[in-house]
Amino acid sequence: MYADWLGNWSLTDGRVRCHGDFDFVQSVTGDLERTTSEEQYTVQKFILWLAIKKGEVVNDPELGSVLHQFLFKPLTPGNMALLERLLEYDLKKQIPELAVRTVKCLADKTFDRVNIAISTSDKNYLLSADKSDLLQMGLTDAFQGRW
Repeated sequence: MYADWLGNWSLTDGRVRCHGDFDFVQSVTGDLERTTSEEQYTVQKFILWLAIKKGEVVNDPELGSVLHQFLFKPLTPGNMALLERLLEYDLKKQIPELAVRTVKCLADKTFDRVNIAISTSDKNYLLSADKSDLLQMGLTDAFQGRW
């Protein structure tokens, strides 16, 4: 059974900020809600993983994402290739239930950000991360492959 306290992540507009107004969802009786499906649990775990800097959690230096480390590095092809490999390895190790197949990173030097496409067994996640906004997340059911 996959269960966690439910956060107020709203993916309906295609945008989540990692340092936004996150809070737990309350029921009509004031109790804290829990995730109700494996998919809801996994997506929430994925968002939280992206928001945590690798090495930030005490006693678990492997937990979290390396994405933050790369946002302040030059957006070179070599750095993008390394980021792809590290994200894919960490996702497969830390969130195996996401069933990640591939990770593709593309530098957008015009806006000084990294575009990331994560392909899983049944969904594709498109993200855009930059220094000023740190994390935007758009979820799509079909990745068009126009990179």
